Amino acid sequence: MIDRYLRASNAPEAVRLFREAGPGAAYLGGGTAVNSSEYQDLRPSTVIDLHAIDMAEVEVGTTGLRLGAGCTLQGLLEDQRLPSALRKAFGQVVNRNLRNVATLGGIVALNDPRSDVLPALLAYEAEVETLDPTGLSRQALEPYLAGHLDGTLVTAVLLSPEAVDRRLATARFASSGNARATVGLAIAVPARSTDRPSFLVAAVGLSPRVLRLRGLERTLATDPIDLETLEAALAAEVTPADDLQGSPSFKLHLAAVLVQRALVELEEVGR
Repeated sequence: MIDRYLRASNAPEAVRLFREAGPGAAYLGGGTAVNSSEYQDLRPSTVIDLHAIDMAEVEVGTTGLRLGAGCTLQGLLEDQRLPSALRKAFGQVVNRNLRNVATLGGIVALNDPRSDVLPALLAYEAEVETLDPTGLSRQALEPYLAGHLDGTLVTAVLLSPEAVDRRLATARFASSGNARATVGLAIAVPARSTDRPSFLVAAVGLSPRVLRLRGLERTLATDPIDLETLEAALAAEVTPADDLQGSPSFKLHLAAVLVQRALVELEEVGR
């Protein structure tokens, strides 16, 4: 239960308040996770409200894209300056009410293993800008998701010019039109690629966290891309949980089908 509400006027103050609050503190951006019954393990006793901090700016320049952590998913979806494939990924959060309030920083910090957005950011090899008591820093999204520290405030997501130019396709399967993905993935290739380009693949729903599928990337670059080969490559790399979303074999087959769909989309984008 939340018993303390603190409002920060700037980012350094937010980090300080979080540190002083100790265990049980959480940043409050859009509030879609803090106020959701879906995340039972996220029950902070203290929240630090970030609404007074301006972190919702999108910067487009020669160094690539800088997406402020306070940007809502709906705002990013509607921003025509962003790559269409990236905007499509934001739109895969199908509930518009959630997109209207959910922030990019919250999506990254929550690190939801069934996120519809994180696979695309991983396939773009995004970086994360964060603030802690020692100051601003940046690191690749993948290691951040693998071991980010509580109390670090996400301030922006960064995409290089090379990443922005990539062709990207996403595919997902969900149990209903309003549900998070049972399995979802994103595949990116360089803007100018050969018949066998270098692939970047990221997925959710196949492991306890969002991850790059490097074994599958190597398979796509060298082996025949048939369903059996894809399933074997996936099975060698991940062991999905057997849960209400489906059996491991179902999820592996589903992922292989989604890979094929994404590859078809990439071919169409490249024409």
